[in-house]
Amino acid sequence: MNYEPGRIKKLIPIGEVCSQTSLGKSCIYAMIKVGEFPKPRKITAGRVGWVQDEITAYIESRPTADLDVRERGLSAA
Repeated sequence: MNYEPGRIKKLIPIGEVCSQTSLGKSCIYAMIKVGEFPKPRKITAGRVGWVQDEITAYIESRPTADLDVRERGLSAA
């Protein structure tokens, strides 16, 4: 992600990242370890946060689920 002068970056905590992605903390940290998820930014010595734009970009990069409604026992209306 490129820096844009004058644009404010919002940092969000792990709980919000989990909420937005539907992933658990351990899953997020495991994905970071193998380079599959954005790394957090250090805010203070004991606190980190994720750049909202990077989390949004991650979510938007995920493929659309190809769900077959018959497999799920639902009727296609």
